[in-house]
Amino acid sequence: MVIFRSLNPDPSIEAYMANTVLITGASQGIGKATALRFAQEGYDIVLAARQSDRLEAAAEKVQSCGQKASLFRQMFASTHKFRRLLSRRAVRSCGCADQ
Repeated sequence: MVIFRSLNPDPSIEAYMANTVLITGASQGIGKATALRFAQEGYDIVLAARQSDRLEAAAEKVQSCGQKASLFRQMFASTHKFRRLLSRRAVRSCGCADQ
């Protein structure tokens, strides 16, 4: 499991920006439990996993906590390549990533 949390470099606008957490392995087990815990604490979640049906079920639970859920289905045999792609997307959408 890899968790990325968006960081806001400008504290003056922190109140206007929601924190986002990216979690791999989020469709079941510890990854899913971690995603739900962050959602309960008010974080938007980017969920990444291989199993689409379980990933969608986890996203529904995140949304039931009142938080946004974005899905990324892991398509790569190499976890390293997948993490690099997710890192780039996290930086692109959030501005930076704290690993």
